Amino acid sequence: MSAAAIPTDGPQPTDPQPAPETVLQKAGKRFLLHNPIEATDALWRAYANNRLAAWTVRKSHKKAEKAEYESPDSDDDENMRLAMSRNDTIYVLRSIRRTMRELEDEMGLPDTLLQKSVAVLECDAAFEEADDPRTVSTISRIYSPSRPVYVDVHLLYHCRMRYDHLEWHFSIGYKIHTRPQGRGPAKEMPADLDIKALNDELGGGLGNMHVNKGWRSIAWATWDDLGGTNFGQRRVEQRSFDLYDEGIIDLHEAFFGPLPEPDGASDLVRRQASVNVVRLLLAAVGIDYEIACEEDEDDAPPGRDQLQSKQGHIAWMLSGLSDHWMAREVRKACGFQLARDPVEQAAGDKEREEERTRELEYYDDDEDPAQGCRPQ
Repeated sequence: MSAAAIPTDGPQPTDPQPAPETVLQKAGKRFLLHNPIEATDALWRAYANNRLAAWTVRKSHKKAEKAEYESPDSDDDENMRLAMSRNDTIYVLRSIRRTMRELEDEMGLPDTLLQKSVAVLECDAAFEEADDPRTVSTISRIYSPSRPVYVDVHLLYHCRMRYDHLEWHFSIGYKIHTRPQGRGPAKEMPADLDIKALNDELGGGLGNMHVNKGWRSIAWATWDDLGGTNFGQRRVEQRSFDLYDEGIIDLHEAFFGPLPEPDGASDLVRRQASVNVVRLLLAAVGIDYEIACEEDEDDAPPGRDQLQSKQGHIAWMLSGLSDHWMAREVRKACGFQLARDPVEQAAGDKEREEERTRELEYYDDDEDPAQGCRPQ
């Protein structure tokens, strides 16, 4: 008998078995992640379960979006029928998707990474026209593409033209969830996806809306109560921008990790990263706000001029007068200012003071004193 045929005692060698997949590896297959960090299986499992559960909430909005689609080829009667039965939520959803897609391109991120990271948990919207919102309340959840973390963003917005005055206010805030909640033993919906409970966390009044249960305010604005009744009203802003430098750092770490360090010659990369994380929050509720990081760039608030080149976006009114202060305040929170910012701030302060002290005007019955909810 040859040596090759001699039987051997004991167990025969077998091929090595592949190591079982980690929860992170499974999550990476199920979701589009980007440079994910190592974390405990428990955290990634809760994140994955929460994200899957949020999609069941989001599907209701997806169905509404498809049902309300107005084809440009439809006849007038069909478009009228759709307009009468429409759910204006569609305009917010479309703006979120398109703004996220543009941010992905600007930030050099994989296609659909941000679009698929957003779940609209609640949206109640009424529009005058497709780009002209009247009353909107939206809560969106952004799932971090790199960490088992997610961030809720809430927008309350109202702008309505009355005969003798213009109603206007908005408030935007966010909440970072660093301890994701998965399904319970009975596979029930995660507790932090209870929409009623989320709304109950919000305070009353614009300034106190985002101060409880981990919520933080980004900004709010309205008209103050100075002078003017019936046919005369001063349009004087009462506003606050509450986002600050540590909040920017926390948000960037939640989504993408630590902010880039300045490279010595220029801190442009850090500026852009800081500003983009704020734009991401705004985009999650349908606001497309381009904020300059260099002197030769212009701010592009979500107004009428922007709509000329960007179909499907919304003309939110985020300033009461001609001073678009939000972009300037975002830069300040991100740790830098442009040379024009102090000049524009002084001009804005002067404009507000002139409005506060101007003589009230009264209107005849055939005049239209209110000029509508259009960005100034």
